[in-house]
Amino acid sequence: MIRSRTDQLILLTFVLSVVNFLSGCSDPRFKQKQGQRDARMAYWLDAYATHDAEGTDRIDQTLALKEQLDQSRAEHLTYTSDLVQTRYDMRHRRWHEQTPLRRDRVAAYFRGKPERISDTWAKIAY
Repeated sequence: MIRSRTDQLILLTFVLSVVNFLSGCSDPRFKQKQGQRDARMAYWLDAYATHDAEGTDRIDQTLALKEQLDQSRAEHLTYTSDLVQTRYDMRHRRWHEQTPLRRDRVAAYFRGKPERISDTWAKIAY
């Protein structure tokens, strides 16, 4: 025996939903919607299966690309290291070749200009 109002509402809701479900199954609109849903589900399952089947090919392509990139990077690294070594050697050689010139310029700077010493001395003294 159902005693509370809440229990009666729950039972009534359940009975109405069962009746609605059973009556909806015979409705052509329900069958049309169910057919559309099944078609969409089949489409997505086929797309997923195709994508999954191509997965091994994509993995092979990715590995081949990785090998190409590794080889290219190794070649560029060799080229770059050779270039850096060449530039270093060139600058090192130029530094040693220009050492006497730099030494002369520095000495001339600190020697000053003796012919202008009187002008400079006059400005300092006065």
